[in-house]
Amino acid sequence: MTRPVLRLVATRDAFRCSSRWPMCHCTTASVLPGGQIGAAWYAGTYERAPDEAILYARFDPEALIWGAPTVLVDTPGKADGNPVLWWDGAGPVWLFYVTIFGLHWHECKVFAAASPDGVLWGPPTILREECGWMTRARPLQADGQVLLPLYDERDWSAHVATWRDGKMGPRWGHVTMPRGLIQPSLVPLGGGRIGMYLRPGSPGGSIWYSESNDGGMTWAYPSPTALPNPNSGLDAVRLRSGLLVLAYNDSP
Repeated sequence: MTRPVLRLVATRDAFRCSSRWPMCHCTTASVLPGGQIGAAWYAGTYERAPDEAILYARFDPEALIWGAPTVLVDTPGKADGNPVLWWDGAGPVWLFYVTIFGLHWHECKVFAAASPDGVLWGPPTILREECGWMTRARPLQADGQVLLPLYDERDWSAHVATWRDGKMGPRWGHVTMPRGLIQPSLVPLGGGRIGMYLRPGSPGGSIWYSESNDGGMTWAYPSPTALPNPNSGLDAVRLRSGLLVLAYNDSP
């Protein structure tokens, strides 16, 4: 059997750390209307610093050049983080993110902003007033609905919420284990089945997995996979061919 190969194309750096932005983290990317690629990440003096903002850049796939990054979100005196870019191929481009109303991630509120083209962005709207929920992975569009993966920083549990017409619906599921599970990434399995890959709550562990058989309303108790994870982010996607691709830090 031929081993799949991921081809990396060298491009000009979109962003280099500087005295103004010595730390950058948590990149997200999405295809944009017109064929360009958008990327966003948060940057600041340090993680959770009051000057932490969300930066944004667009990539021209023909010229293989990134445009200069711009500040997309910068809440005065508060840290903005965990951006998620998503476009369903027809409607607006969405940016989901959180803002810390305190000093720690469990004091976050969830926001969203929309753009018709990935260039001009409208004002953000708050999706959840209660602090604690966080974003990290892109929504999943499957079986006629959109699920937004979320997690609760207060007890390190994962869940999903429905997303429709720019509004977040009720919470479904409460997926966790004693050490905690966060940052769920969703893949469609067909017939209403959805797979969820999860970051564990401590190093020296592995990626965990849960599955729903009813479109995300209920989830099985999670179990560890054979794939190591040192308490770091991951991302999963299903290709048009049907293959699943999982990107992760291959270390315990």
